[in-house]
Amino acid sequence: MITEKAFAKINLNLKITGVRPDGYHAVDMVMQTVGFHDTLQLGLLAEPRIELHSNCPEMDNESNLIWKAARLLQSRYQVKQGVKITLKKRIFVAAGLAGGSTDGAATLRGCNRLWNLQLSNEELEKLAAELGSDIPFLIQGGTVRATGRGEVLEHYPDEPKKLVVLAKPRDIAISTKWAYQSYDRLPSDLPRDTTENVLELVAFPKYPVLAEMKQLAQKAGAQKALMSGSGPTMYALCNDVEQVRAVVKVWQKFNVDICETEFQERMQ
Repeated sequence: MITEKAFAKINLNLKITGVRPDGYHAVDMVMQTVGFHDTLQLGLLAEPRIELHSNCPEMDNESNLIWKAARLLQSRYQVKQGVKITLKKRIFVAAGLAGGSTDGAATLRGCNRLWNLQLSNEELEKLAAELGSDIPFLIQGGTVRATGRGEVLEHYPDEPKKLVVLAKPRDIAISTKWAYQSYDRLPSDLPRDTTENVLELVAFPKYPVLAEMKQLAQKAGAQKALMSGSGPTMYALCNDVEQVRAVVKVWQKFNVDICETEFQERMQ
């Protein structure tokens, strides 16, 4: 039995630099993994089938990135064995934290070990790019600048440990597709440098509570408060436990799921 932790990510910044010929948006962003994680347990099966079980039954199907990642490795390297994967889901769903993508990355790492394929992290990152834009970064995590459509990675030295508060409004769901399409419709003369995550420019007018949460976290002393990815999760970076408590206090007034965590270093 092999156990893999699938760490969530936050965006330390997010810029959109254009639209690529393939239809994807060109991005320039710095991402950081945090200790908040899902857990995957992988067991070897003699027959070449893939089984997926989780505490979120709606995820137990072949459209899940976990299943797709296992199947990609199995077919690409003609693996004759199978895998039984059990997922303990903790990361907030549809939250801008790459919960599905990090599960896919953890599956690639775990199946690589389970089937003794001996693939390097770089080889796993190339495979991950076939599954989704965020997944290559999550093979190793840490602090990474991502460009292209998110698959061109520049690993930075690990950032000094920071305490992080995550808060996801329970009654808000933001589609990544909607966020990017809405961004494309913004007036061309609208300043883009007013925030470190340009998708706040479309999310905040539609969901003013997110802007209010950001403002309150800053007033509570957070070093930084920002929306992660396309949202709706907001995060606050804090220097000490007192700041964490202050942010949690103001955010608990909203209908949110809250998690206290910290920066996660790069996996080697």
